[in-house]
Amino acid sequence: MATACGGDPLDRLAEGERGRVETVFFGGRMRLEDGTELRLAGVDVPGRGEAGAAEAKAALEGVVGGKPVALLYGGPRRDGFGRAVAHVRTLGRRRWAQGDLLQAGLARVNTTADDRALAGPMLRLEARARAAGRGLWTSPEWRVRLPQEIREPGFQLVEGRLGRLDRRFAGSAARLGDGALTLEASGRATADMAAAGAPFDALAGRLIRVRGVVRRRGAGWVLEVDHPERIEPLTNVKRASRRG
Repeated sequence: MATACGGDPLDRLAEGERGRVETVFFGGRMRLEDGTELRLAGVDVPGRGEAGAAEAKAALEGVVGGKPVALLYGGPRRDGFGRAVAHVRTLGRRRWAQGDLLQAGLARVNTTADDRALAGPMLRLEARARAAGRGLWTSPEWRVRLPQEIREPGFQLVEGRLGRLDRRFAGSAARLGDGALTLEASGRATADMAAAGAPFDALAGRLIRVRGVVRRRGAGWVLEVDHPERIEPLTNVKRASRRG
């Protein structure tokens, strides 16, 4: 895993608690023997009742179950429920829980504006699994959609051509594809995208892949772009791809 990512990307993060994993739950959550509850940072893992939940839980148990691990942080250390939000690396073989799940096609990248340090390595692992059709990338629930194919809210990957920007609110907005989905970027997000060398307005007319929670608004859908890694410009693509 470290070789695939060009060195161990977890060495960039701040090391936190250590402990042995006592229990692995659905949705990328676990509990250490000292009672610390945690969830995996930066990834969307199927929860109970969702497609692939049992497979993802079994894979995670195979990586960390009963093993001593280190928690590594790239952002806030606790969520609103008091759980640790961390990258998890085993102390023995130094296996990266997030990396193993992404490589197996059993997790999707879902970074946040304040915890995105490992977005690049994770997106590369996800892309390889998607291109190879591993794990849940063959499942209809995980299919990369076109804007007009969105039928329900939730975390999704959508591809399409970005329309002209509308600056009528504190940030920027643009329609994707046929206009069924509107992307909204806050002022902070647009500034971060410009600083990262990928200005939002420079993407107008380009084919992109965007990820995040899709919400219903009136007769259409909206997705908030709160940091640059939500958007991946697509090159050498004639139309939106289903597998990236």
